[in-house]
Amino acid sequence: MAFEERNLAYDLSLFEDDDKQYTTVPQSTREKTKSGANAAKKKPSAETAEDRNAEKGQRKKYSPLKVLSSVVAGLFVVGALATIIMGQAQLTELNRSIEKKTEELKQKQSQYTQLDMNVRSRYSTAIVEEYAKDELGMSKATNYQKEFVNLSDGDKAEVLTEESQNIFSTIVDAVTGIWS
Repeated sequence: MAFEERNLAYDLSLFEDDDKQYTTVPQSTREKTKSGANAAKKKPSAETAEDRNAEKGQRKKYSPLKVLSSVVAGLFVVGALATIIMGQAQLTELNRSIEKKTEELKQKQSQYTQLDMNVRSRYSTAIVEEYAKDELGMSKATNYQKEFVNLSDGDKAEVLTEESQNIFSTIVDAVTGIWS
C-alpha cells in the first residue's frame, strides 16, 4: 500500500557503466534524468499540466476557426435537441386531444344508442297499430277494400322514324330496306 502512494521516477542509467560504448542514451539525457531523479527524491509531489504550462510561461492558443466550429457544432446540437423536445411536446398534446375526442365519441355513441332504444320502444309496430286502432279508429284493410291494377296488356314496341325530306334519302332507305 505504501508503494501505491509514491510517485517516484526510476533512473536505470545509474546502474550502467559510463565507460561502455554500447550505451545508446546520450550524455545530456543521462544528466537530465539524474537531476530529475534527484529532484523527484527531494520533492515527491505530482506535477499537473497547469504547473508545467506555468513553468514554460506559455499559454495554450486557440484557433478562431476551431472555436467557431465548436460553437456552431454546439448550437447545432442544442437546436436538434430543442427540435426533438418540441416535437415530443406537440406529439403529447395531439395524443391528449385524440384521447379526449375518443372519449367524447364513446359518450355520443352511448347517448345515440340510448335514444335509439327509447325511440324504438315508443314507436314499435305494435304500439303504432294500437294507437291507430284505438285513437284514430282505423282498422286493417280487407280484401273488398283492396283494388288490384293489371299492368300487363302485352309488350309493345314503337319505332319512331323521321320523315325523309329529300328524294335521295328515300332512295337510300328503300335500297337499305331491300338488302336488310
